Amino acid sequence: MFCQKCGEKLKEGAVFCNSCGQEQGNSVTPNTPMQSIQDFLAISPEYQAKKSECEKKKKNNKRINMTIFAVAMILSFVCFFFSVILGLIFILVWFIFGFIALSKESKYNRQLTEDGEELYRQYVNNR
Repeated sequence: MFCQKCGEKLKEGAVFCNSCGQEQGNSVTPNTPMQSIQDFLAISPEYQAKKSECEKKKKNNKRINMTIFAVAMILSFVCFFFSVILGLIFILVWFIFGFIALSKESKYNRQLTEDGEELYRQYVNNR
């Protein structure tokens, strides 16, 4: 038997965990220790599908942003020769799109983390 809170191996019929002190009651599961969240996510097909989808979004986002960066950079240098103000405007656009790209990538990472934690909570509650 194993403690569901910390995964420590317990003697048969133990009321409390010797490691973490958790009262056992019905929370003891026979034969298998609790998986860590990293172990669970490594084998979870739902999480792997979401991770794959997130990676595709990030890759497409990078492709679009690199195109916008290149066009804005070229336009900023060309316009800089004709008008300093126009060149500075395109440089500003270039930085704004860079910031948007970084915030989208962090949004995807945050969403993936939240989805993984939710899947793990469902796994623990259904055990």
